[in-house]
Amino acid sequence: MKEIYKIGDVVDYNYIKGNSVKAIIKKIEEEGVLIEILICNKKSEKILQEDRIVSYKEITPVKKSI
Repeated sequence: MKEIYKIGDVVDYNYIKGNSVKAIIKKIEEEGVLIEILICNKKSEKILQEDRIVSYKEITPVKKSI
């Protein structure tokens, strides 16, 4: 599974039940990946940034549009 991802890939991460956010892969490990999550808070218009290690089943690749 991990060979389909590479550092810098953008993925969808199921952040809160039913709400997926875009995240960037920063590091790939055997049991999961370290992702950087960027969330735009609509009220304050601040971008929240958070790093976390997640398993491969928690992320899905973003389809690249041509």
